[in-house]
Amino acid sequence: MIAAVSLDGFVASSKALYSYDETERMGSIHVPGLFIVGSDDGILLELVKTFPEKMVPGMATFKEIQRAGHFPMLEKPDTFVVTLTSFFANATNYTDKSNVYRSSAVML
Repeated sequence: MIAAVSLDGFVASSKALYSYDETERMGSIHVPGLFIVGSDDGILLELVKTFPEKMVPGMATFKEIQRAGHFPMLEKPDTFVVTLTSFFANATNYTDKSNVYRSSAVML
């Protein structure tokens, strides 16, 4: 997939994402959330591990998919689907009446 992108296109995409930061808004999330990262995703793994408690305390969980890199949904699709299915099955127990029920799954 990446190999099909021109160098100029890759540089432009990287620049666009460089300053993209939604961490401040994460504190306003009041529904169950899931952060999924591959175990071989370098520095992103250590960073994302801190997100649930730092940004969405009590509302989000972190799952690490073993032997996957930046694209666990492609590298380990069966494990990824089981992880999502389990999350959504447990998220149906969410009962905060002050919010319309929505679950969020985040892919980085």
